[in-house]
Amino acid sequence: MRGVRPLGLVLVPIFFIHVGLEVDLRHLTRGGVALAACLVAAAVIGKLAAGAMASRDKLVVAVGMLPRGEVTLIFATAGLADSVINQNIYAALVAVVLITTLSASVALQTIAVP
Repeated sequence: MRGVRPLGLVLVPIFFIHVGLEVDLRHLTRGGVALAACLVAAAVIGKLAAGAMASRDKLVVAVGMLPRGEVTLIFATAGLADSVINQNIYAALVAVVLITTLSASVALQTIAVP
């Protein structure tokens, strides 16, 4: 683990920069916004449902799971590179990860137990 951590400190930011450079925001105006909205709703509902199964602090657990989108970015980037998904879907997926990540930090500050 000690040997891998420094490598991650270098490669992870490079990955996120690469993802950001791959996104063409013009694709969000071509139906991508509707897709992103549906995916955000699905992500929030799914994580609220999963959080409901927690033993305590259900809402905090559910909202705390919202920003877990790095795996989505990995699969979306691979899908775009292999032409499995198009730029519209890729832009929508990146928007979902961004929205859920940013909204989770605001929501957690609002609902977190002192």
